[in-house]
Amino acid sequence: TEFHNQHTENLPPKIKRLLKIIFPELNAVGELALGNDDFHYSNEAEWKNEKRICSPEYCETYFQLNVPLDSISEREFLEILELTNEKEKFKNCLLELQGKKRSDGFSKLSVLLNLISNRAKTQTLKNKSEDLIRCLLFEIDELSEEIEPVGFARMQRNYETIALIIIQLLNNLEEQQRFNLLLQLSADKLSIVTLARTINALQWEHDGNQQNTTISPEELNRLKGIIVASIRAMAENGELLNTVPDLYLILLLWKSWASVDEMKSWVDRIIVDDDNLVMFLRKNLGLGWNSVQGGVYRIDYGYISEILDIPQTAERLERLNYEENLTGLHKVAARIITNLNKSPRKDSFPITEVRSI
Repeated sequence: TEFHNQHTENLPPKIKRLLKIIFPELNAVGELALGNDDFHYSNEAEWKNEKRICSPEYCETYFQLNVPLDSISEREFLEILELTNEKEKFKNCLLELQGKKRSDGFSKLSVLLNLISNRAKTQTLKNKSEDLIRCLLFEIDELSEEIEPVGFARMQRNYETIALIIIQLLNNLEEQQRFNLLLQLSADKLSIVTLARTINALQWEHDGNQQNTTISPEELNRLKGIIVASIRAMAENGELLNTVPDLYLILLLWKSWASVDEMKSWVDRIIVDDDNLVMFLRKNLGLGWNSVQGGVYRIDYGYISEILDIPQTAERLERLNYEENLTGLHKVAARIITNLNKSPRKDSFPITEVRSI
């Protein structure tokens, strides 16, 4: 406040008013906060969406001669949208963006997803909604391993963000068109996680008694049945363990939408093999956050103790000498299980330490 008062005290009223328009936060600072009834607060997401100079994301861009490497220009964004006419090219573009790391350690894919989400209701995106949904549900689970920051103290995998974007885009379509489109796309097993996440988010609309839901209860139940049938088929042919990136989510939905006994029977069969056990644990790593460690990998104790004998599993892992023979996330999962055997409260491992083990 002292800084702003010192530098704005003698400014003409018109200049003060202009500053408040360019930098809305000045409405709440010192002398400039007075007489601001003509203004209302925007928020950082809106400033970012509008690419305003007051957005921390774009401020430096205004003082450079080109678009920062960490950003996506308007021209690049529109060129990416044009790729929705060719699903394979669009998917490859997303994979390429995922490989381009920003200075903060995350990828340019997160920038693109934020742009799409923030602009979902614009006419440009409304015109592209169906094509974009088809692309976002085309073999998209390949993107799910990357973790991105989402707001304060929250992390999530890309398919979670994509699922929420799909629902935004679905609501740009006519009601019957929404269900028919999802019905057509529900057979893509290489997008089973993103599809399941999307349908589960649609379930939340109904569970929360939302007045205007994206699809009807009957349509929702039909889609859930199709996903369960796909899960069963993938369980039988081995794809469920070997190709599904987030087994935790899929097994929770199998349990919720079908039968816990059916799900547990499959788990009991596959974990007889030691390699399958290690893979199973690794595929059940979830994401969490705590104030000490920040982002963490974790395994849900209540969930895992319902389907595994924790002491017996920990003993098997010790016999496998997991600390010497396993690496990366496989070791992380094994370490969490052995820690859970000692204390149910030791259920996480810092994401930042994964590269060092």
